[in-house]
Amino acid sequence: MITFVKFLTWLASSIGVLGVLTLAAVILLALRKSPNVRLLLITIGITQLLFFASPWTANALNQGLDAKARQLQAQNKGGPYAAIFLLGGMIDYDPPTQTVNFGSAVDRLWYAAALYHQKLSEKIIVSGGNAQFDTYPNAPTQAHLMKDALIKLGVPAEAIILEPEALTTRQHMPLV
Repeated sequence: MITFVKFLTWLASSIGVLGVLTLAAVILLALRKSPNVRLLLITIGITQLLFFASPWTANALNQGLDAKARQLQAQNKGGPYAAIFLLGGMIDYDPPTQTVNFGSAVDRLWYAAALYHQKLSEKIIVSGGNAQFDTYPNAPTQAHLMKDALIKLGVPAEAIILEPEALTTRQHMPLV
């Protein structure tokens, strides 16, 4: 069921729509039918992908959410949100060398710090366990590594709540 939901989510994305329209165009090409429809399908798919993948569209879609957040912030003391929830999976830790390497999802960490500094919440919940527990049971957890990074980004330690046990996205929610 989860795989089916993930497939439907992908299908509704810009790249999914482009894929479906391109597949339809290829089928029409194989059947040697409707050259104008093939061109139209590919044109619609590429146009839709370019439109929704552009930063201008993303910013325009987020403006309404940002305005609502600012309105709630003005009404509530301490920001409109109870907490910023930051999931792990962005840090690769090498215990023998004690090296921390941030992956491509590290922008979530920076964004969480930025939201905190914009006073949208007084707390950040960092969640992530030690994925290397079998090999390195004393290695720091993702949550502890994210806390260290947030402190370096100016977030006070007392504003950070640790959840150091979850290893998967499904495990995060019940533990928080």
